[in-house]
Amino acid sequence: MQAELAEKVGMDPVSLSRIETGNTLPGFERIVEIAAALDVGLMQLLEGVSQNLSDQAQEVATCMGKLTANDRNLVVSLVRQLTERLAKK
Repeated sequence: MQAELAEKVGMDPVSLSRIETGNTLPGFERIVEIAAALDVGLMQLLEGVSQNLSDQAQEVATCMGKLTANDRNLVVSLVRQLTERLAKK
C-alpha cells in the first residue's frame, strides 16, 4: 500500500514513510496530492476524522468500548443533550 501511494504521488517510499512517522513535514501541495491519491478529503487527512456519518459513529463506538456501562450511558446522555442544543442553532 505504501509503495503504491508513494508511486501515485511521485515520491519514494522512504520519503513517504518519513511523513507518516512525523519525521518530515510535507508541503501543502504534497498534502493535497496525498489526500487525492487516498481518495479522502483534505480535512479528513489532516484531522483523521471522516465526514462520513457511519465512520464517525464507528469512531465514537470504538472510544466508548473502553468505558464502563455507566460511563457509556453518561456519554450517550451528553451526546443527546449536545445534539439537541446544536440542532436548535
